[in-house]
Amino acid sequence: MLAASVPCVLVVDDEAVVRRLVCAILERAGFAVLEGGSGAEALNVFQQHRSVINLLLTDIIMPGMVGTELVENIRKMDTSIPVLLMSAFCDRLDPRIERFGRIAKPFTSEELIGTIETVLGRSTHSTTP
Repeated sequence: MLAASVPCVLVVDDEAVVRRLVCAILERAGFAVLEGGSGAEALNVFQQHRSVINLLLTDIIMPGMVGTELVENIRKMDTSIPVLLMSAFCDRLDPRIERFGRIAKPFTSEELIGTIETVLGRSTHSTTP
């Protein structure tokens, strides 16, 4: 069961190794984490846990449903959910998605936590490993 007092991040990446690494970084930093290996899986997770999810962290380039399509679908259910897009191609992203937070892969643990805190509007979260 997820604690409501701990920020919860839904991590979506089709590459299992990347997804597990990101989840481990976030858990060590004190975040609650849910994960999805595809856009469709993430939609199901979001529907089941939407009341506790504070941030959607998704890769952009994924087979099936790309990250921006996932964001559109989730935003139909919750227009206020903060979004952080991750991609190795941040410099080539569509300018229409500039309203969302972005982080370029590869990133360090500190960059990831700092960017999440910025997107969530928090600056006091501990990043102690």
